[in-house]
Amino acid sequence: RESDILVSVNGSAIDSLDALKKMYEAENKKKVGERKSLCEVIRQGYPKYIVLDFNTKSVDQKEKKE
Repeated sequence: RESDILVSVNGSAIDSLDALKKMYEAENKKKVGERKSLCEVIRQGYPKYIVLDFNTKSVDQKEKKE
């Protein structure tokens, strides 16, 4: 969500956009079916955990193949 603050992904602190980009690239190198990340965010002042599933292709990836 727009006001969420990303704290960590898979237990690793995310302290910059570069760190987030590296995590995303690492997830995309995994086999299909293994591309999930546990994200800790702060939402409205409270910690919350969200699972991101990278097992489907993004719109950008689909457009590149066409």
